[in-house]
Amino acid sequence: MTRLELAEKSISLSRSERLMDNCFHGGAADVSSWIPVGNASWEVDDGALVGRCANGSLEHGQLFSAQTFAGDILLEFYAQTVLPSDHDIIWWWQTELTEDNTSWKRAYLGALGGWWSNRAGIERLDGEKEVMATTPLFKLEPGRKYKIHSGCIDGSSFIFVDGALIIEFKDPDPVDPGKALRIGFGVYRSTIRIEELTVYKPSWEAAPKSYSA
Repeated sequence: MTRLELAEKSISLSRSERLMDNCFHGGAADVSSWIPVGNASWEVDDGALVGRCANGSLEHGQLFSAQTFAGDILLEFYAQTVLPSDHDIIWWWQTELTEDNTSWKRAYLGALGGWWSNRAGIERLDGEKEVMATTPLFKLEPGRKYKIHSGCIDGSSFIFVDGALIIEFKDPDPVDPGKALRIGFGVYRSTIRIEELTVYKPSWEAAPKSYSA
């Protein structure tokens, strides 16, 4: 697969610029400079980033990159829940943290198996201006490994799973694309495994559609 097709845009993976490669084979050093937020534990185990958040008082936690990225962004990675965990694979992009790095000011997050009812979707977190789009039509299979492409170009946020477009929405008030912002991963009472992360500056072109006469 070399292209990702959105409603009115076409992304070329082969022409996109690689901004980060992290295959998590270097052990803890691979994420030693990343920024933990919330209540979760993170470790690198056998070439994967593993995040854990137990049931009970530990509700959620995130791990954000030290490296920042400005403008359009595309994440590529493999993800799965670690059985018996069966929900909430979460990832973040265009994330601005607070000055003390204890929370976020604004961000986008994508999720599979989320929203308490095994839904896939995207949220923009921005104070009281939260926007959410979810679908029940993609169901997470616990323990199955998925290849995910997700991010934002020109205000359009999207999730592809195993090459298929799951959800896309155009944000009328997008997070400031000119700022240098972070990517990350998250858990919500779940345990997840992330492998072979690549971050791209996506190369894309307009691809308007029309009905033939």
